[in-house]
Amino acid sequence: MRLTRNRPTGFSSYHYLKLIEETAEIGTWSCNLAEGVDVWSPGLYRMLGLSPQDVKPSFAVFADLIHPIDRQLLPDIAQSLRDMLLIDHECRILRADGSLRWLHFRFETIHGDVGAPLRAAGVFVDQTERREAERARILWEQRYRANAERQAEPSCRAALPENIGGALFRAARGLVNWSIPELARASGVSESTIRRVESRRRDSAVRRGTISALVAALSAEGVEFCADPSGRPGIRLVHDTWQSPRP
Repeated sequence: MRLTRNRPTGFSSYHYLKLIEETAEIGTWSCNLAEGVDVWSPGLYRMLGLSPQDVKPSFAVFADLIHPIDRQLLPDIAQSLRDMLLIDHECRILRADGSLRWLHFRFETIHGDVGAPLRAAGVFVDQTERREAERARILWEQRYRANAERQAEPSCRAALPENIGGALFRAARGLVNWSIPELARASGVSESTIRRVESRRRDSAVRRGTISALVAALSAEGVEFCADPSGRPGIRLVHDTWQSPRP
């Protein structure tokens, strides 16, 4: 007995294209260059965030959606089609709902018997998921490196106010490029008191509240007052390496 297969009926190339577009997030475009008539597939409408009931397909409509930066970098696509050049590019589009999509597109021109451009056709592939995955990978690598660098820094615990000497305050001001008047305005401590604090040694008698006010003002600017494992005080800016003033 010979086995036979029934040939599918009523299933056109349009149905195959519809199935492919819904599965692979692609869209197709064609244009009669002589008449200036464009045809977009349903998948391309979805990709661009447009409705066939509201928008008449044209290359100008697509060009208006291209991100302004990418629009400047792309060649003159219309002229390239007239010159029958193969076009293969990737760009961002900004849809009407504000979302950003990455599209890869490839166009080519079909010429007539006399060599003049007759029709153009192209395919669009949504690359947004791939681009977002690549961006997530880069961000993860950056965080991993930053975390490794932080772990490589000397351990830091808060320095006790009574251990913070004048040299450390001078160094802290230097990290944020503050003058004494600027520190006075930020901390509410008088300039004369700051000068006295910066000229003192750690065993000098200075009110704890004064030291705390200066530490708070500099900490708000990103200075961290640390103590190494031996208790020796030091300072650092956030994400900068730990440093201690020279004795």
